[in-house]
Parts: sequence; C-alpha cells; structure tokens
Amino acid sequence: MNYESEYLNACSLLNNGQMNEAVKEFKEILSNDCFHHESINKIGVALAGQNRLDEALEMFNKCIDIKSDFVPAIVNIGNIYKQKSDNQNALKFYNIAINVDENYYLAYYNLAIAYKSIANYDEYFKNIKKYKKLYKQYINNKEKFAARKVNKKHIYITAIGIVVVMFLLIWSSRGI
Repeated sequence: MNYESEYLNACSLLNNGQMNEAVKEFKEILSNDCFHHESINKIGVALAGQNRLDEALEMFNKCIDIKSDFVPAIVNIGNIYKQKSDNQNALKFYNIAINVDENYYLAYYNLAIAYKSIANYDEYFKNIKKYKKLYKQYINNKEKFAARKVNKKHIYITAIGIVVVMFLLIWSSRGI
C-alpha cells in the first residue's frame, strides 16, 4: 500500500516543528505497514529534535534493521553520536554511509564537521570540498529534472494543439 500523502503530511508537520503530531502521523503509517523504514527514520528525527537521543538511536537502528542500506538513517546514527560527543562513532557511521552511497552529500558535510570538531583540518577541508561538489551536482540534477518535466508538459500541450488543429482542418475541409 502507498502512504505517500500521509508521509508527506507527517514530514510537513515535522518540518514545522510539530514533533508530537508528526510522530502520531508516522505511527499511523506504521500501524498499517510496520516495515515503512522512512517513517521509522523520521520518528527518530523527531525524537532527536526533542533531545531524546537514546530513543532516537533506537529508531535509527530499527530502520537499519529493516533496510540496511538506508543512508539517511546511517547518517542520523552518526549525528546522534556527534550530539553525544562520541566523535569516533560519529566518524565511523559517516564513513559507513559514504561506503554505502558515495554520492550522499550530507554524509560528507557531517563527516567534515566531525573532523573539524577534533581539529583535523586536512580531513575537514577534503570532505567539505567533496560535499560542495556533490551538493552542486545535486542542485544541477534537480534543475535538469525540473526542466525535463516542463519540457514534457510543453510537448504534451503542443501535441494536443496539433491534434486540435488537424481536427479543425479536417472538419472545415468537409464543408460542414
């Protein structure tokens, strides 16, 4: 079953700081699909936002148990360790995330910040540079995708226009 609209509504609540309402919505999705890993991850995000770090970590680990290559949850585990000032584990999980998806720009950003916090500036600069490169590619791809959608819509409208013109020409040539 697809819970996209419910999920997007819950994400909107989360983004607007309505943590408890968002968690209720995500839990509603989970009551119908207990393996909806994205909802589990977002519950973890809400709990982390309420500084309930151990509970958040539990949710992120549950998410990874369901979908081991879900990079946002792996990065979120690193973020929890970073918040707990456990830089070694934070670095470990950011690197795991990069090993799973070397194009996930947020992993490089968080890795850079973790290195900066332990005064490893060489690694900080290396990873912040990689983050900027990947983020720029992400934005460019997003813009290209949006342009493709517009072009497809333009082609569709043009095709409809051609069909209408052809119909009118045929109709008018009949002398009706």
